[in-house]
Amino acid sequence: MKLDSANDDRKISKYTPSVVVSHYNQGKSLQRLLECLTQQEPIREMEILVCDDGSADPPSTRWLRSQLHAFPNIAGVVLSQEHRSNRVARSRNNGIKAAQGNYVIFLDADMLVARDFITQHLATAAEGVISCGTRTDLVCRGDLTLNVGEIDEKLSDERVRDAAAYRQEAMVSSRNPWRACIGANFGAAKSDRLKFNELFIGRAPEDLELAYRLCRRHGYHVRVNRRTCGLHVKSLETHSRWREIDHAGIVDILRNASYMKDLHPEIDVDEVFGALREFRIDSVTKKWRRSTQQEMLERRQKASTVMNEAREWFERATWSKARASHEVDKQAKRGG
Repeated sequence: MKLDSANDDRKISKYTPSVVVSHYNQGKSLQRLLECLTQQEPIREMEILVCDDGSADPPSTRWLRSQLHAFPNIAGVVLSQEHRSNRVARSRNNGIKAAQGNYVIFLDADMLVARDFITQHLATAAEGVISCGTRTDLVCRGDLTLNVGEIDEKLSDERVRDAAAYRQEAMVSSRNPWRACIGANFGAAKSDRLKFNELFIGRAPEDLELAYRLCRRHGYHVRVNRRTCGLHVKSLETHSRWREIDHAGIVDILRNASYMKDLHPEIDVDEVFGALREFRIDSVTKKWRRSTQQEMLERRQKASTVMNEAREWFERATWSKARASHEVDKQAKRGG
């Protein structure tokens, strides 16, 4: 279906939205999100691009179009890539390249949105503006049973919107407004500048780095729209797993934060990556872990200190790996 800019008597917007949905092994979540997107009001032309990062059982374009067959105003396509760690930056870029609309809205598959979500996003759409949506966590013990009407009711609660937007609105008023951008819910006019850095792999701030680049290099402004709040659906297991992040997950975070610092040396690590304060190297296992509350109180370390320790750790790990490889080569030559 060819997409044309909306142009009716209501003069809703000069933009036609392309919704880029990041997906990885989230079939049930994707189904619920599609129910929200197909019931948007007022009805408008748009497209949904499901960008799959190599799921074990990926959705197909045929399946997606079967879900949208009753909605001729909505085009749909699935864009898949091979799974090699978490490459959401590349996956989202696949969506940007394929998008036919002139405005791109980014969503994660585990989000739920109200029926006026697209309309509210387009209300703040403009050239040179990053329109930041907000989100609030909804932790479920079992399968989610909320229907679209109940989702609307929950997201229309001003207390929910206020709580979700508080931190991001404070960031917009700070010297680093780009920090208000979250990849799970934001929008911007399509342009050559709208491209994620694909070298970010794993748990990475690819969304923040894009927002930083757009603001600092291209003069973009940031707006937070609390009316585009979404529900971030998490199972109790997933919610607990985040708190129990292991060595490999922490190494991912530290490596990507360090890479962003290398890209943009002027960034204040303590302000931007404050969460790094929670990490430390275990004195026994020599692996990274999250600090206990008592350890946090006893040692009030800075994020910049942790990043410096991480850089030293990466250097030692690289040296150890190189030495091990050298020993293997020596043994092979002796055997020969």
